[in-house]
Amino acid sequence: MPLTLEDIARKCGVSRSTVSRVINREANVSPDTRQRVEEMIRQINFQPNLAARGLAAGKTRVLGVVIPMGVTVIFTDPFFPLLIQGVSITCNSCDYSVMLWLDDPEYERRTVRQILYNGLVDGVIVASNLMDEPIVIALGESKLPYVMVGRSPGNKAVNFVDVDNYGGARKAVKHLLGLGRRRIAHIAGPHNLIAGLDRYQGYLSALYEGASFRTPAWWWKAISPI
Repeated sequence: MPLTLEDIARKCGVSRSTVSRVINREANVSPDTRQRVEEMIRQINFQPNLAARGLAAGKTRVLGVVIPMGVTVIFTDPFFPLLIQGVSITCNSCDYSVMLWLDDPEYERRTVRQILYNGLVDGVIVASNLMDEPIVIALGESKLPYVMVGRSPGNKAVNFVDVDNYGGARKAVKHLLGLGRRRIAHIAGPHNLIAGLDRYQGYLSALYEGASFRTPAWWWKAISPI
């Protein structure tokens, strides 16, 4: 039978609350007592009951990662494994665990409220660049903290991590213009992806800025995503 906090407290000659403070890395514990309790925890290989710990503290120390792209895409696109690896490494370094929510995109969107209100996670990381992602809308209506991988087009108040898609496309086009190129094509992604829209806008911005009066009018009318 696994040892409890009371067992550890009795072996160390301290109170249960002291053991709890040591495990939760709280202050108000003398260095000698902390060392004695930590040594006992290592000797018996004590592992706290995460469910009970989360219930008592009101936190699970688990972050959910939602990628509404389908399992096949997630493990064949080289971007997502790197994203999951980066999230996991950072969470582990901060003593957090990761819950990866994988399912068919449509089913995942229908069951999003299970993620938000089942108490299993303290926050959510959403990797979706869709213009009208239902999961992001539902998260906005909840009180659960979340952050997006990619800019949210509909709400400027949403916290996100992203690269400068607009600026990157603009610099690429300006580089080609600097080489004397004047007929520059743009291969766009799906029109409902904010990253594709930002890149297209950066492309147009650089072309308009570098345009000369001798540029034929038909050229500007013909510009559209490919």
